[in-house]
Amino acid sequence: MLKTLLHPEISPRALRVALLVGTILNLINHYDLFLGSPLSVKLLFQMGLTYIVPYMVSCHGQSSVIQTR
Repeated sequence: MLKTLLHPEISPRALRVALLVGTILNLINHYDLFLGSPLSVKLLFQMGLTYIVPYMVSCHGQSSVIQTR
């Protein structure tokens, strides 16, 4: 599993997907931070998870396609 997450053919695309999707989701879910709400450790953790999930989903999808070739 760790090999898949760091595979040189998979990780660059997964990183781009995570940055795009994670940023959009963070803007949707935490828009109040831009309106002046305080930032906490809990919110930072949640925001980090918001990037990790799309990365892992993208890795899984790409590895599934590679395995079926």
